[in-house]
Amino acid sequence: MSYNALDAVKDYLNGSIEYVAHHVKDARSATCKSCENLIHIPMTRLGTCRQCGCFMDAKVTLARASCPLSKWEK
Repeated sequence: MSYNALDAVKDYLNGSIEYVAHHVKDARSATCKSCENLIHIPMTRLGTCRQCGCFMDAKVTLARASCPLSKWEK
């Protein structure tokens, strides 16, 4: 089962949420920006993913999150 928004909220509330380093976030963002599955939403940096439905501005920052197409480095 993949890490989802509910998991992130639970981690946030119990104080165990982990974020990636800025260079990892930047690499993930670049990968998403070049992906054909990104749906750009005006007034956001990235948008949402057509595959997982996640809001990518937030997802790229979460250490336990992963790309549903395995495009992010582990």
